[in-house]
Amino acid sequence: GTVRTDAHFPVARMALEAGRNVMLEKPFASTMREAHQLVDLAARKGKLLAISQNYRYFPAPRLAAKLFAEQALGPSDYVRLEFRQHGPSVGYRYWDMPDPLLADMSIHHFDLMRMVLGSEPRRIACHTWNTVESPYRFDPVGSAMIEFENGVRLDYHGSWMSGGTRTPWAGEWTIDGRDGELWWTSRDMFLDGSKPDRVVILRRGEAAEPQVLPDLPFLD
Repeated sequence: GTVRTDAHFPVARMALEAGRNVMLEKPFASTMREAHQLVDLAARKGKLLAISQNYRYFPAPRLAAKLFAEQALGPSDYVRLEFRQHGPSVGYRYWDMPDPLLADMSIHHFDLMRMVLGSEPRRIACHTWNTVESPYRFDPVGSAMIEFENGVRLDYHGSWMSGGTRTPWAGEWTIDGRDGELWWTSRDMFLDGSKPDRVVILRRGEAAEPQVLPDLPFLD
């Protein structure tokens, strides 16, 4: 299992002080101050401190990033990303953890945005909220419009309390291009058994074109 996000800092600090190398899952820490403290402690101890961000190393996002960079469907300036899950049905247990969506889950999507689009965010407008009869103490639902340095606008919505069809963990992406759209998703193995990533090109007025995924030897 994993520890809740606000426990990353004390657990990592104890391990480093005990002379251990440390690999953390996202997010690194709850604050920049805590992150700097861990970096400084690892340097003093001469130990490795690394952060795992594994979603970007799956086949679909690797191919999506390549197709986007090559402008396979012409220039693109708009992306839609939707993540839908129902926490009470999938074993979520940290009901009182701050920012259960943005800090615990969306951070995967934020990293994928940067990797697939090859750009850093410049501006963001975001709103989060809770739902009726939600077991979460803090907001499990949110929407954001993110503008990237390369001019792409990304429309993001995520929910831990969706009553709709659940998406794979990487969410469902649509990249709008001049000549069609690129649709992809990833990390579906926890929904209905082991399923491959999927990337589909939808050219305007033509049939869908499922893409052959790269063969990656190591998946987490």
